[in-house]
Amino acid sequence: MDGEPIAGAVVVFSPLSGSTKPCYGETSPEGTFELTTYETNDGAVPGEYRVSVVKSEFSKPPEGFDFDNRTFVEKEIFLTPKRYADFEKSGLTATVTASKTNNFEFRLEN
Repeated sequence: MDGEPIAGAVVVFSPLSGSTKPCYGETSPEGTFELTTYETNDGAVPGEYRVSVVKSEFSKPPEGFDFDNRTFVEKEIFLTPKRYADFEKSGLTATVTASKTNNFEFRLEN
């Protein structure tokens, strides 16, 4: 993101056609990832995909929060721009081919 790798982001490939399975991976500290479809790191089924990339965390209650008398509602905090979590808004796509090694680089901008 903004020219730097993102560690711990979830990358999801969503197929454009119903005949292909979705797949996902998590980025390393270097920003690289391997995809899982059926078994860990087995890659993606050939086809065309829309892609989402998201890194988020959930809010925590403040120190000393009184759970007995108050309700705390967790909120998701996006560490990557929220638009990249939405397949329709991310603008990210990938074509996986069977005849070669597939490497994808996604550049996220704030």
